[in-house]
Amino acid sequence: LSETAGKALGKAQFTTPTPIQKNGLPLMMKGESVVLHAETGSGKTLAYLLPITE
Repeated sequence: LSETAGKALGKAQFTTPTPIQKNGLPLMMKGESVVLHAETGSGKTLAYLLPITE
């Protein structure tokens, strides 16, 4: 992630990625299509949105 995104996440107190984010973000940042399945509150929305903002 960019320095700007990292700072914004830190400011929002998102310091450690959830398992779904840790597994999904690297693939999405490469532009790969993914389907993520996890419980509500697991961080899926943030995992999907971060690559869009980058």
